Amino acid sequence: MGNPKSIIRQCGASVDDMNVLLAKRYVLQFESGVIVIKHWKINNYLRNDRTHDTTYLEERDTLLVDERGAYTEKPEFKGNSDCGIPTDNQVVDKRYTENRLDKNRLDKNNIYSVHFEEFWKNYPRKKEKANANKCYQARLRDGFSEEQLLEACINYAADCEVTKREERYIKLGATFLSASTPFVDYLNENYTPAKATKKSSFETENKRTYDYDALMKSVT
Repeated sequence: MGNPKSIIRQCGASVDDMNVLLAKRYVLQFESGVIVIKHWKINNYLRNDRTHDTTYLEERDTLLVDERGAYTEKPEFKGNSDCGIPTDNQVVDKRYTENRLDKNRLDKNNIYSVHFEEFWKNYPRKKEKANANKCYQARLRDGFSEEQLLEACINYAADCEVTKREERYIKLGATFLSASTPFVDYLNENYTPAKATKKSSFETENKRTYDYDALMKSVT
């Protein structure tokens, strides 16, 4: 497959989803960006008259099919980045590799990126994490940076803390990061820190200044 990024977009997936497949070696990738699905021959069958030779001959020559029918690297090419297959298992895309993927690389037991975990640690309402992550990834694809999303999160959390906002009135993460971009109001260039909630003038003027219990004892 020569253009995995288009498949990622068609599926509504993210680059992190591809990284999980690469990390678990369900998909093999070459320095050219071409990928091969490791178990394609096991799960698919085409008649001989329906098959066509691949145009990616250089990449094909580094592979063999093992006894199970799975693609794998030839011994002389395994682990050798000069021969096609990178050793660090990441999607080759200049828009991401330099600025994003290295920072967001996943370990095998974590489905969330490092930057989203930092965002979530600071977010004031810990509910529906998976939905929040989907919106987080969508906003990254829209062109917002991890730094901007974290900045907005921290400002919003501070706003909720200062105003003593009840949890039920705090936006869910997915709502905060929704396509209508309410988080933009909490970027530094747009954000004015909230002031602590003041008591009403009625409450202040009628504040009790006497000992009510002592007064009641005196009249009884």
